Amino acid sequence: MNKISCINVSKTFFIENNSIKVLDNINLSIQKGELVAISGQSGAGKSTLLHIMASLDSASSGKIIYDDNPIENNTNATLSNIRLNNFGFVYQFHYLLEDLTIFENCDLTFQILQSKDRAANHQSILAIFDELGISHLKDHYPFMLSGGERQRAAIARAVAHKPTFLLMDEPTGNLDNENAAIIQELTINLSKKLNMGIIVATHDLDYAKQLDDVYKIENTKLHRVDNE
Repeated sequence: MNKISCINVSKTFFIENNSIKVLDNINLSIQKGELVAISGQSGAGKSTLLHIMASLDSASSGKIIYDDNPIENNTNATLSNIRLNNFGFVYQFHYLLEDLTIFENCDLTFQILQSKDRAANHQSILAIFDELGISHLKDHYPFMLSGGERQRAAIARAVAHKPTFLLMDEPTGNLDNENAAIIQELTINLSKKLNMGIIVATHDLDYAKQLDDVYKIENTKLHRVDNE
C-alpha cells in the first residue's frame, strides 16, 4: 500500500433518538512517507477519522481507498490482513501488556502476523529499540518504566514490523514537555528512516508544525492549515 484516500467521507453517530454528525464530506489523500497532522478541539472527530482511515470504523457515507482499491471491495478477513501489515497504532495511553516484557510485547505483533522468521523478527525489534534508545530496557516490564519510556516501547511495538503508515492519537498527551519533544523527534526520524507515513491527531501545534502538512477539523469540516 502506498496511499490512503478519503473521498467525501462523512460520519454520523446515533445516540438514542439523536443524531450527531462529526465528519462531513472529508477529502484527504496521504502518500507513503508523508507526515500529516490532524488538529482540532477535543471531540472534533480526529480519532474518528483515524479509525475510519484504518478501517477500524466505517464511514456513514463516502469511500476509503487504499491505492486504487475501495475498502468495501474487500472481505473482513482481507481488511484485517491489510490493517495488520500496513498500519501501526500509538495512542495516548500505551496499552502495553503488563505481564510481558517490552520485548515480548513487540514480539507479540509478529506472532499475530504469523511471521515465522524469529531471528529476523527479533533483529527488527532490537534495531527499533536501538533507534528509540530503549535497548537497555528490553527485559523490563511496563510497570518498571517511566511514562516516556513506556510510550517509546509502544512506538516500538507499532513499527517493529515496518508498517506503511503509523497512526498516532495524541501520542504525547500524557507526557511532560521534555518527553513530548523526545517522542516527537523520534517519530519523525523513524518515519524518514523507514519511509513510513505518519498521521497524527494532536492538540500540540508545535509538533504539528514539524510535519509536512497540517489539517484541522472544525465544525465537522476538514481544512488545510498554513504550516509556517
